[in-house]
Amino acid sequence: MPVSLLKNRYSPGFSECHHRECRPMKCEDFRKILLQDPSCADAAFLEHMDRCASCRKEWKQTQSFEDMLRNVILQPREPSPSIQLQASRRRLWLSTWARAASVLLLLIGGVGGYNLVQNMFPQDNLAKLVVRHVQSEPELLQQTEQLDELSVATVFAAMGFESGTGVKGITAASPCWMRKGRGVHLVVKGQKGAVTLLLMPGEYVNRRQPLKTGYWSGVLVPEQWGSLAVLASAGEDAGAFVDLVEKNIHWEGRPSSRRF
Repeated sequence: MPVSLLKNRYSPGFSECHHRECRPMKCEDFRKILLQDPSCADAAFLEHMDRCASCRKEWKQTQSFEDMLRNVILQPREPSPSIQLQASRRRLWLSTWARAASVLLLLIGGVGGYNLVQNMFPQDNLAKLVVRHVQSEPELLQQTEQLDELSVATVFAAMGFESGTGVKGITAASPCWMRKGRGVHLVVKGQKGAVTLLLMPGEYVNRRQPLKTGYWSGVLVPEQWGSLAVLASAGEDAGAFVDLVEKNIHWEGRPSSRRF
């Protein structure tokens, strides 16, 4: 979309973001703002996008990703009684999420996500980020109805994954944003309760690391394509879910930081 049209779209009457501290705008600043607030219409932000081809391409990719998820909601399908739609936007944009029921349920969250990554944790502390990421999304843990295979496959395909039929009992499946871009957030029924799986392309760790918080424990595992995190209730066998994912879910895409 041309910058001139964007300026018209965000003329008085529309909400605007104000990132005055980013002037003069650098590419790093632009992309940080883009992840925090894709609808930003600050003058310096738009001017930088107008003159920087690389950042303009990044902006278009982000808008396409949002449009893809938004269009899923607009599909004229008969919703399941269990589907719930929640949408809230705040100054710091968290992430765009989707939950599949008939096809996909979009959740646009308001607190956490990228802002938590940038402001609360060191850039290399992925383990702490995983715990906070799960804590900021309690609504996914509350879903109890198992999703159908087509719904789950839709989420996986959109994020560059292919899933076999070995992963059963998925109650939530959502695209999410991590430090390096797009990933998949799953909730699966376990023996002790809900088990969270985070598939994080481009998020590389050097070794297997334990995850621990008040109510959950689990593991962060390096994969060829990035990292896999499993977080579950105490007493759950997290390793079994690592094996389950590695045998049945395969990465076919590229991390968003390397361009989709």
